[in-house]
Amino acid sequence: VTPITLGATASSGLAVNYTVTGPAVVNGSILTINGAGIVKVTASQSGNANYAAATSVVQSFTVLPASLTVTATSVSVAHGQPIPTLTFTISGFVNGDSSTVVTGTPAESTTATSTSAAGSYPITISQGTLAAANYNFAFVNGTLTITSGNQTINFAALPNVTYGVTPITLTATASSGLQVSYTVTGPAVVNGSILTITGAGQVSVTASQTGNSNYAAASTVIEGFTVLRAVLTAKAANASMLYGHPIPSFTYTTSGFVNGDTATVVNGTPQEATTATSTSAPGSYPITISQGTLSAANYAFAFVSGTLTITTATQTITFPALPNVTYGVSPIKLAATASSGLPVSYLVSGPASINGSTLTITGVGAVNVTASQAGNADYTAATSVERSFVVTAASQTITFNTIPARSEE
Repeated sequence: VTPITLGATASSGLAVNYTVTGPAVVNGSILTINGAGIVKVTASQSGNANYAAATSVVQSFTVLPASLTVTATSVSVAHGQPIPTLTFTISGFVNGDSSTVVTGTPAESTTATSTSAAGSYPITISQGTLAAANYNFAFVNGTLTITSGNQTINFAALPNVTYGVTPITLTATASSGLQVSYTVTGPAVVNGSILTITGAGQVSVTASQTGNSNYAAASTVIEGFTVLRAVLTAKAANASMLYGHPIPSFTYTTSGFVNGDTATVVNGTPQEATTATSTSAPGSYPITISQGTLSAANYAFAFVSGTLTITTATQTITFPALPNVTYGVSPIKLAATASSGLPVSYLVSGPASINGSTLTITGVGAVNVTASQAGNADYTAATSVERSFVVTAASQTITFNTIPARSEE
């Protein structure tokens, strides 16, 4: 309160003096309150030569405590975050007092917790241990506002994979604990958190969390990766042929299909070749295989060469029948031939001799001629062919000169 001007008067007209007890001081007739409590002011007049001292008069009154307003500070916090330390402010100090006159702290509390839903919750405030000389307290509650919390998505990088990989379980998580959803672009499909690869190429997976009443939507996170082509192995089929025969048509097999694919996904044919020709010596020759016009969505190709084996060819002997002859016939030129073109050799039994392919009759009787071809590196031995004929005796005549007639003596 502002200083009080005391107004006691003496009937003598003489000046009145004041004394005070309690939480106040007096200076002349100005009474200054310096605290709360009972104040007693005594008015006196001690008299003078003309007047005897007046009977003192005491006036009492109560100085009531001033009121300090203690206001809980309103605060806000994101859902899921710890409840902050609650604070307060004090106002209403008088007589130049400051907060130093206050001791202790009020009691503050709220019904909200870190898991409370977004919304407004009261902050109640009460005396607690607060104390201040000359003051009492009034309390004003505050408000705790829980706002929608921010959330983030943790989505680890996805490694490159190869077409045919088993379905991938996506494991993105939201800091809110809410379920993450996914969308995908590229050769893949997603069902819940299961990503199934459907082809080779670039795949992008977007992880999202749209939020709820307690959390704002999270920023989406995109992870991309490459689906590499699976590898099909095209293997040249081994082949064989007889020496001197045409090179056979080459074939191949394809293996390595995944995802239930079959050979129907393959277009075109590979290029197959060998260094061998129909006249190459018996032995082994590579069958090389390369891309040619082969193509298949989602696949690359690896090639495995084959082997062409040229085996020794068979041969046959053609040996015309030999007619019977008469002893004395001129030498006979034998005409057996081998299908290989190799020279034929002969063996003879009976009344004849052989020199190369010339057969000379040496007597009468049965003659057997065997034609043979022993083969070489390119041909197996031919089956021998035997021809037989008979040499008959030559005819002869007798020349007998006429004996002339003679007379008898």
